[in-house]
Amino acid sequence: MTWVELHSESERLAIEAQLALNARAVSRATELYKRAAELEQKALDQLDVSKTRTRGITAVSAVALWFKAGDLIVDKVQTIQSMFYRTIEFVSGVSHRRVGRPTKELQEACRPWLFQSAPGSYQFSVAIQKPAQLDFFKQDIEPERIARHFLEIVSASSGDNAVELERLVPDENYRSTFLKLARNLSPTGKTFDRIEFRASGEAHPVTLSVESRGCINQQLRKKSTICSTADEVREELRGILRAVHLDKDWLYILVDGVPKQIFGLQEAVDDVIGPMVNRSVIVQAVRVAQNKLRFVDIELAE
Repeated sequence: MTWVELHSESERLAIEAQLALNARAVSRATELYKRAAELEQKALDQLDVSKTRTRGITAVSAVALWFKAGDLIVDKVQTIQSMFYRTIEFVSGVSHRRVGRPTKELQEACRPWLFQSAPGSYQFSVAIQKPAQLDFFKQDIEPERIARHFLEIVSASSGDNAVELERLVPDENYRSTFLKLARNLSPTGKTFDRIEFRASGEAHPVTLSVESRGCINQQLRKKSTICSTADEVREELRGILRAVHLDKDWLYILVDGVPKQIFGLQEAVDDVIGPMVNRSVIVQAVRVAQNKLRFVDIELAE
């Protein structure tokens, strides 16, 4: 096979791997990334040594694919990718999406690339591959701008300056989703205490810390307090999220071995809550009847 054929097949497998990872089929994603890396390495071997630039690009691609095959920090990578796609949709004027994945057209046109600074670290370089479909964006939007906007949103979400986030993201539904995704990224301090992002070529990273999680929760709780009535009694439940059904408007959480069903998921979106299934969570709810709880908020407890 020629370089073009090997490289094209590698790209196809990498796209399949990404879609598998988005669907949380981790073992399949890892295998597909491995096969893509093998083909990219074979493509590198096909190139003449005089083609310095192409060899360099192909080598970087092969290393990145091997890296993804062997050392994925899966939960964080999925959340970062969700924020990237949300940023692309927001900047492109797409209506806020509550359920489902981004369109296949968007996923294939604009792939986010995430590189860990060191294996196992929580330091990421972020970039957007240029659209395969040159007319995908109807506006003059460059991948570099998407990456910058992503970092600006993460930075504004992590601080206590709600005005800046409102300026960047005027749409309330998008703003709430970005806050919750940023909270999912923020450390609790149990496994790690900070996560860093930087755009390619940027010297100064955007950092999320344990304190960032606290700031994000303050912003979200201000909003939920405004929406509450004076006589509502809040309850906090800690347990394992066992199931969620956004269309039927409920979730199940296992608290000390006892299942609790909570209704009224409101604006909850699946790429925020979906990765929490079978994980330790903290659910804020309101008891509206003796045996009925209404959903307010959910976050990872790990």
